[in-house]
Amino acid sequence: YVVRVLAECQDAMGDGYLSAFPRSEFATVEDFKSRSPWVPYYVMHKLLVGLLEAHSLLGLRLALTVALKLSEHLRGRVEKMLASGGEQRWEEFINQEVGGMSEALTQLAVATKDPSWVQLAKRFERPCFVGPLALVGASTKRGAAQAIEKMHANTHLPEILGAAARYEATGEPAAARAAMSFFDELNSSHTFATG
Repeated sequence: YVVRVLAECQDAMGDGYLSAFPRSEFATVEDFKSRSPWVPYYVMHKLLVGLLEAHSLLGLRLALTVALKLSEHLRGRVEKMLASGGEQRWEEFINQEVGGMSEALTQLAVATKDPSWVQLAKRFERPCFVGPLALVGASTKRGAAQAIEKMHANTHLPEILGAAARYEATGEPAAARAAMSFFDELNSSHTFATG
């Protein structure tokens, strides 16, 4: 029932958008017009993963259809930002909580067998965070410690889970190294607490 109502709401919007907040809030954050408290992709992740789980666990094909339409809308938003401001603007934009968008979009790639979603998933991982972890080896253990020190768990842990999901879906060695470096460091000498 919930998925059906979400589909009806999405169809009424006409372009795949689906959210509890109006587009204007999303646009405000994207345009850097204010220091908005909204973290729209963090919210989108919750909705997207719920739909993907409804498809995966309950076999609801409509949930995957809604997730796909929503993801197409989000891909359009990302592409628009990249076209207008390039990589630098996008990297500034994702310097906020984006939740588990990387993991969810990788799940979508697996569910649809469409690898283009993996490329979008990678966009939701900060290169300045995941990249150094992927380069860390046994000889550069201190690099992992520096990469995770003073990081906000609620922001960064989902990025690592996204890298792990990407490795599971694609076998990408750098994604595996990033996830393993993070968890090795976390388990050996850190506490990573939300808040």
